[in-house]
Amino acid sequence: MQRLRSRLLAVLLLAGVACGPATATPGRGSRDRITGTDPDERNGGSGVEEGVPDGDGPTGTDPAPDFEDPALDAFIKTQMESTHTPGLSAVIIKGGKVRFAKGYGLADVSKSTPVTVDTLFMLASISKTVTAAAVMKLVESGAVGLDDDVGTAAGFPIRNPAFADAKITYRHLLTHTSTIANGTADRQVNGDSPIPLAGYVQGFVTQGGQYFAAENFSAWAPGAKWDYSNNGFATLGYLVQAKSGSPFEDYCKKSIFDPLRMKETSWRLSGVDVSHVAIPHEWSGGRYSQIAHFGYPDWPAGQLRTSAMQFARFMRMIMGKGELDGVRVLASETVAEMLKPQTKSSYGDDQMLAWYDTPYKTRHILGHSGSGPGVSTIMGFDPKDGAGVILLSNGSVYFSSEADARGFEAIFLRLIDTSEKISATR
Repeated sequence: MQRLRSRLLAVLLLAGVACGPATATPGRGSRDRITGTDPDERNGGSGVEEGVPDGDGPTGTDPAPDFEDPALDAFIKTQMESTHTPGLSAVIIKGGKVRFAKGYGLADVSKSTPVTVDTLFMLASISKTVTAAAVMKLVESGAVGLDDDVGTAAGFPIRNPAFADAKITYRHLLTHTSTIANGTADRQVNGDSPIPLAGYVQGFVTQGGQYFAAENFSAWAPGAKWDYSNNGFATLGYLVQAKSGSPFEDYCKKSIFDPLRMKETSWRLSGVDVSHVAIPHEWSGGRYSQIAHFGYPDWPAGQLRTSAMQFARFMRMIMGKGELDGVRVLASETVAEMLKPQTKSSYGDDQMLAWYDTPYKTRHILGHSGSGPGVSTIMGFDPKDGAGVILLSNGSVYFSSEADARGFEAIFLRLIDTSEKISATR
């Protein structure tokens, strides 16, 4: 599977902030930050369909999105056409509520199926923030410590062969400083990957393992440098599974998705109605072509599928310091630790525990981005004024061109800027 390098807000290239290139690279690179690419990407189209729900709660108890902006709609349509993005779903959160939510374009170009705010999308690397939340639930329970040796929970040694005496910790994995690399072989398949998570992780990090290679580890000691790693987050997913005694996907459902009433959210295609998932598309030769729904063995790094409205419940929980609708998912202290700068990424953004802090104008946007074949996503929020944005699409702008990447990210920035027009109360 090709996945491109990520950029938290390459978006922020528009604001003069340096970030990585948006050109495809062979094999798998890093995944995304707030705006940028990820080692899973391709492209998209245009057209607009809207879908506004009665409310984002399970019974419509939350107020329906009430903000309209024709100029924003026109801008999004124009950008979708110029970047060849077939469909997208956009949400603006303000004052703890979803105030703007619309679907644009097509989930399936061949059938002219419109996108709505309830259309499911693969999240790509935005998924890492959910994996981090699962890890932090174990941390706050005392089951593990951020600076514990991860090999203790794994049941097999997890060591960089060149630094066999240096432990690799949960903090290293959550901040991309573990020295576990992406590797060179992509094992993307149509549908869900048949490779068990435990077998994949052990085979990748253990000398003599089925997927082991010298280049699976960096040439420096754990903690010494930042190097984006999908396989590091696959390892975290396995560690949650090993320590909790429950399959990773089940642990997330019970401890995160069910409490947040994210009713149609799953790490695997087998866990959702596939007809509800936007089909990935790429633009080539002046037309769209479909990409089959796919999976890969390091799925805790980027394979979550959900809708913009459902993911907004996760973001609102984080923005609410771990609580939403009176339900506490994480302790406020846990969220504070997650959103505390830990080190600097290679792009200059502050690396938090999975999240990134990227400056934009007078703001600090905390978030992540994602990309893959027919997948481009960005989400982030400003803790100072409570403005949050989620942008999910079934196009491949990060595998297309720098211009397309910037054009797509310009939608995210326009949504952030538009949030200033929305009152925090109603």
